[in-house]
Amino acid sequence: MTDKMDYASAGVDIDLEGSAVASLISSLGKSVRPAGTPGAPVDLPGGLWWPD
Repeated sequence: MTDKMDYASAGVDIDLEGSAVASLISSLGKSVRPAGTPGAPVDLPGGLWWPD
């Protein structure tokens, strides 16, 4: 087989996939729980947070 196999020839758009994953992670990072309640995120010094 001499044909080059890559994601693009298989119909995969890596840029679109990357954007979808970033969007999913961003939406999971936001919490609907008020601060101080069980399960709410806790801000810790040195944490890695992306600006909205």
